[in-house]
Amino acid sequence: MLLALGVGAVSPGPSFMMVARTATREGRRPACWVALGMGLGAMLFALAALLGLQAVLKAVPAVYLGFKLLGGAYLLYLGGQIWRGARQPLTLDETAAALKPDAPRRDGRAFGLGLLTQVSN
Repeated sequence: MLLALGVGAVSPGPSFMMVARTATREGRRPACWVALGMGLGAMLFALAALLGLQAVLKAVPAVYLGFKLLGGAYLLYLGGQIWRGARQPLTLDETAAALKPDAPRRDGRAFGLGLLTQVSN
């Protein structure tokens, strides 16, 4: 069991992949903002744990149901975006353009992407 935990601890997860992808496609600055957003998301989870979010969710089942519905709606939205984008065929020009760095997103958008990614995990 300790070996499995050790492998899991050193394996890159979705957060690492998001920051690495942003760094390679957009540059260092947006990747740093994504990482800061993820850090804030992790702090929010820790704060929620300290404030007893689990006790609140058990005491008020409607709040828990609301969180589940919002999370499900967000996953449906992401699935719809993927489904819609899958209809567009890739051409050689688009594939070559995908290998070029993207224009970096603004700092606030990169931060929001990191925060949303962390919170949705």
